[in-house]
Amino acid sequence: MTSWFHFLTKDLPEGLGTVINVVLSIIVILLIAKVVIWIGQKLIRKFFVHRSKGPFRMEERKYQTLLSVTLNIWRVAVYFLAVASILDVLGLTVTTQSLLATAGIGGIAVGIGAQSVFKDLLAGIFLIFEDQIAIGDWVELDGAVGTVDHIGLRTTRIKGFRGELNIIPNGSITRVINYSRDNILAVVDLVVSNEANINAALSLMKEGSEKYAQHNELLVEKPEVIGVTDISPAGTTLRVICKVLPLKHWVVERELRREIKNLFAQHGVPLAESAMVIPMQKG
Repeated sequence: MTSWFHFLTKDLPEGLGTVINVVLSIIVILLIAKVVIWIGQKLIRKFFVHRSKGPFRMEERKYQTLLSVTLNIWRVAVYFLAVASILDVLGLTVTTQSLLATAGIGGIAVGIGAQSVFKDLLAGIFLIFEDQIAIGDWVELDGAVGTVDHIGLRTTRIKGFRGELNIIPNGSITRVINYSRDNILAVVDLVVSNEANINAALSLMKEGSEKYAQHNELLVEKPEVIGVTDISPAGTTLRVICKVLPLKHWVVERELRREIKNLFAQHGVPLAESAMVIPMQKG
């Protein structure tokens, strides 16, 4: 067992002196770890700020992601060394060294029954370095939909539309849908009455969508009227689509739907009315 404070405890009883020495050594190790983490994080942030202003600057989302991941790696590495030092203070030097020499960090994780943690770490590395998602992206991860709030080596945090926070272990992520990387399709469906003049309704839908598209910077391509997509007793479904900038499809769908609805109302094109049928009981 390492005796860092033997000079302070040499006059005390052996058992008490040993305990005090161990406690003081652990406290010093933890304090040093905190200081090293703080200094390292300051230097890492300074490095990334310098890179963000250089000629090879990266996107803001990717910058935030890499910064977050690097800070996490630094923190985990320092804490691992701190734990190894504490084991040394406790007299477990041989055990720690043999584990590191024969199995490595991954072997330690498996040896202490933390296979799932190692799986999360490995999945997090691939998630980050394959650039599947970045902080600020709107994504869907295994049913959780929202904005990427944090990407760690073990878990990823997704903030939903209402502010709910989903914390997902990286090892459980089997499907990633990223809505922020490319242009997206806005789809507007309007259900008109089966008695309506379909040709007139389609003509008005085209007129309204073209009018909306004028001087609209959210649209990447001109709207296209698809036509009739469904016929049912409830009504006839008409559809118009257009390609828009990433994450702007909600805005375009709302505004385009309102524009076409107003035209239908002005020209007397009736929308379908939902009807609830209540079955009559005999007797």
